[in-house]
Order: sequence, then structure tokens, then C-alpha cells
Amino acid sequence: MPSRASPHPRETPRRSKPRSNAARGRECDLGRAGNRYRRSPRSGFSLLEALLAAAALSLVVVALMPALIGAARGPQERLRALERAEFARSFFDQAEVLGAFAATEGTYEDRFHYTLAASDQPSAGPSRFDSLVALTRLDMTVEDQVYGGRDSFTRVIAHER
Repeated sequence: MPSRASPHPRETPRRSKPRSNAARGRECDLGRAGNRYRRSPRSGFSLLEALLAAAALSLVVVALMPALIGAARGPQERLRALERAEFARSFFDQAEVLGAFAATEGTYEDRFHYTLAASDQPSAGPSRFDSLVALTRLDMTVEDQVYGGRDSFTRVIAHER
């Protein structure tokens, strides 16, 4: 059989491209079934192992949740306690300036419910100033009606008789 000549004298006959990685000079493990993605039975995790790992991880997360939630609430609760203390301090300052030392109860800005009790405080001992100055003890309880929380505060105020 005569060989076919190329229509163009300078053109070399084309060869077919290699069809596999092995033919290209690269090694490729095709496994038993000829599928290159198939792994050996010992590699990877079984479904049971994956489920056990997920269950163990969920137990750890459930155990840590109270600590994480408490850590997140801590700064908020301290801020609210500081707000209650600031309200009581401003109320005590106002009572001292106005000289209003009577027992009272009320609500401020629909948030703080307060109770103020006033009582005469005896002096530590006889003093030459007893006829000029009186001591009054103010006990105040502040309850946060929006966020919860309750604190008690005390101040002793010296005032003229």
C-alpha cells in the first residue's frame, strides 16, 4: 500500500494526541475499578466516625454555652448596676440640696422604681455641735423595672437644725 503524501510538502503528518496521563509520561493511579477518584477502603472517615465527632463537639459546645452567655451578660449587668447607682447618687444630691428628707416612693422615667426612707441618725457621742447640726440617714432602694436588678444605697447627711 502506498503511503499517503501530505498535500503540502513542508507539513509533517500529524500524530494523534495521547489519551491518558500514563501516555503523557505522568503516573496516575487508577485503582481497581479504573476510577482515579476511588480511594482505598482504609483512607478517610466512616459515617459513624463523623457522627461521633459531631456528637462530641456538640456536647462541648453545650457545656460551654452557660459560660459564654454569662461572659456576655457580665458587662451589661455592671453597666445597669452603675446606672442604678448614678440615679441614687443624683437623688441623694438633690435631697441634700433641697433639704427634703421625708420618706417617699415613686417611679422615674418608667424605669427606676425607688423607695426612700429617712431616719434621724444619733451622733457618735456628745458634742458641742449637737444643737447646731443634725444627722439624717437616707436609705434608698432602686429597682430597675425594664432590665431587672435591685440595689440598696445609704447616705448620712449633716444639716442644720
